[in-house]
Amino acid sequence: DKEPIGLDDFISRLQAYHVNYPDGRILINADQNAKFSQVLSYVVNEIRKAGFGKVLIETRVHAPSTL
Repeated sequence: DKEPIGLDDFISRLQAYHVNYPDGRILINADQNAKFSQVLSYVVNEIRKAGFGKVLIETRVHAPSTL
């Protein structure tokens, strides 16, 4: 739902989601200021620990700015 959440809330929601939707899909959509490699590594690790096998990653490509 693209609602910003903290790390503690993320883990508890992830575990609850897995209970209700064991084959559910996870979409990662990080803040544009986040260090994506750090976010991705942590989040994917937690998703796998919760028992999910599929992870979707959303990316956006911005047109190059003209000077």
